[in-house]
Amino acid sequence: MAREHIEIKKIKGQNYAYATVNLWDSKNKKEIKMSKYLGKVNENNQIEKRINLPESAYQYGDLAFLVSMNYNMIKKLSGNYDKYWKEIITCALITIVGRIPLEYVKGYYKKTILYHYWPKLKLEKKNISSMLRYLAYNKAIFENLEEYDETALIMHMEIIIPVYSLNSKNRNGTVTLDIVFDPVLMRILNVEFFSGTEHMFSRFLSRTDEAAKYDGVSILDSSHYNKINLNRLLKENRIFIIELPEDERVKFMKKIDLSENIILQRIYNTLLNRYLYYYRFSDGNLHYFIMDDSYHGEDTYVKTKNNKNIIIALSNMDIDSNVIYQAINIKKFMYSSISSSKYRLDSDSKMIHGQLELEGYILLNVITLKLYLSLYRNTIIPNPGRHKLIDTLMIELSRINMYLVKGDLYLPKINKSILSDLMSVGGVDDRMFSNELFKSLQNKQNNL
Repeated sequence: MAREHIEIKKIKGQNYAYATVNLWDSKNKKEIKMSKYLGKVNENNQIEKRINLPESAYQYGDLAFLVSMNYNMIKKLSGNYDKYWKEIITCALITIVGRIPLEYVKGYYKKTILYHYWPKLKLEKKNISSMLRYLAYNKAIFENLEEYDETALIMHMEIIIPVYSLNSKNRNGTVTLDIVFDPVLMRILNVEFFSGTEHMFSRFLSRTDEAAKYDGVSILDSSHYNKINLNRLLKENRIFIIELPEDERVKFMKKIDLSENIILQRIYNTLLNRYLYYYRFSDGNLHYFIMDDSYHGEDTYVKTKNNKNIIIALSNMDIDSNVIYQAINIKKFMYSSISSSKYRLDSDSKMIHGQLELEGYILLNVITLKLYLSLYRNTIIPNPGRHKLIDTLMIELSRINMYLVKGDLYLPKINKSILSDLMSVGGVDDRMFSNELFKSLQNKQNNL
């Protein structure tokens, strides 16, 4: 085996050290010498190796993944908003990766690759409030970000945020959202909202009427489950899905399962690529879907008796239970994504001084949710049930820095396990690990 040795070369009176190894070239049948420069040799016969330390280290990996997954949408944002487009994109991206209130976005952004390309963003409180008002004034731009396919299944997701109305002194109030959603492509088409707790059911239905081109299924909040509301939905020929609240679920199971013989059958859910347990009960035009999404090994059937994992959804649609489960699943996912941090919502209220800021704040959060949903859109399993994999991957990616050395940006070698996880949730964009990804977004894009 060839052994490495140190070789000293004197060039213009200065000694330089090289690591040298002699190898046998079997093809040409001769010995060749391979050398690697080590550094200068000083007067004490010590090798001085000069290392170029990075001037800056920017958080890169998680933001690059988000941008690559949302490249076309970010180009639309920059092309359609003539002001604040960099601030809108930055606030949305950092809210996802940092999960922090808006007042801390500026400090976080200065640690990221965004600061290298967009170093002069105005992210103080007063500027963010101005940005929110701008979003509200230009709601039509938001409504035209996505193309609408009349043949697509559309869902109106009712999301009730259980915090005080962000611009109100009533700390027990709510904000109710109507998120118009395409469940097949996992994309948000539009959003309407209102604040307050009075006549919530009627006001939500009126919001769905206002979005006339988005006729679809209303995925209602469990709090609206009662006889009066159900009769109104049926009378007005509304198509709906609603999950029964816990107390009503217990009452319903006692009513229909008198003999305690109801069992759920194990059925393969093609949307989730896994097995779930179902039972269906119909009462006229109403269909009750009894489901259990917990793991029971290879059991073909499970009993409903004393089963605390039971989910019951009611609908007037005579359709596959997979779709019903998916609708409930997505609604829960959106609820947790929007309202999981009361701390963040309470802190952000400092930016909101009136109705315009409130509307802009909701639009900003829905834009953020649009970008976040992209992490699930191209997965092998097109559903929001992969939180652990996505969250773990984002943490791993957040540790990948881009280094600035002598004015040039460099990335370290990417771990194979990270590349494998990226492939499992939608693939690796060629631009993701290159300087071209953010450079191409540095300037305003043409309107698309």
